[in-house]
Amino acid sequence: MIRDRDPRVRGDLGGDPPFEPWERAALNRGFRACVGVPLVYDERVYGVLGVCAEEPDAFDRLETAVLGELGEIIGYALNAVDRKRALLSDRSVELELRLRDDTTPLLQFAAERDCEFAFRNIVPRTDEPPVVLFELRGVAPETVAELGRRTPEIEEPALVQRLDDGGLFESRLADSGFLATLVERGAIPQALTANGSTGRAVIRVAPGTDVRSLVELFETQYGSVELVARRTVDEPLEASPTVASEFRTRLTDRQEEILRMAHDSGFFKWPRSVSAQDLAELLDVTQPTVSRHVRAGERELFDLVFDEG
Repeated sequence: MIRDRDPRVRGDLGGDPPFEPWERAALNRGFRACVGVPLVYDERVYGVLGVCAEEPDAFDRLETAVLGELGEIIGYALNAVDRKRALLSDRSVELELRLRDDTTPLLQFAAERDCEFAFRNIVPRTDEPPVVLFELRGVAPETVAELGRRTPEIEEPALVQRLDDGGLFESRLADSGFLATLVERGAIPQALTANGSTGRAVIRVAPGTDVRSLVELFETQYGSVELVARRTVDEPLEASPTVASEFRTRLTDRQEEILRMAHDSGFFKWPRSVSAQDLAELLDVTQPTVSRHVRAGERELFDLVFDEG
């Protein structure tokens, strides 16, 4: 039942002695049939819901299917509670994992090309899937196309900025991809690097998170995984109300998208790593649109800081 995530029915508890302790307990209470319903969300199992009946063969296919859907709804609710707890906690737990599997496309690519892959950030987009920013170092930027063909996580990669020994790139965050699954589980990626046939991942989770299930999730993606460090951090997964959060409430979704992409791609550095025209091409908008939203965001920030109090 736990392995295949499907409800399991026992039509007649009294028909197959000797009995397990739970079967004896059910029979002593007058029950003759039961169904075990796994409480699941995505690939995580939170527990099992037991439903019993006084009559044998009380659960037909329709009732079993309805109870299976109920288990999924409860699993979704439990995941939502976990995520809310993560946002309210003033602490978080940082997990560091070592990844070793030269058959994984990302690690295999890094080993064959003798290069380094480094995750930078996940950037939300307005009315579109988020994008992942990452660096490739030690290879020509043009090789990202090969990485995209070999790695399901890298969808439609595009060059954001050329670096001395590689480039900064963006790609679509696949809905069913590994990073999206991590975020859905309430984990916040901090680092993901691949260098040769080994990799390193750092994620933040809420206190009380089932660490074993997250390690198993990494194992489905990277095979050989070792949890090398587990640290309590005096920082929440999401910051408490500050100037930064107040600033975000003053921005439209489009303004926040453009400002975040500009920040992460080096637009505000001096000298600038990318131009307004570069950003416009990445975001599929015009250069005046980028400039207008950047100016509007700067004005909101300065109003917030200088008009405070």
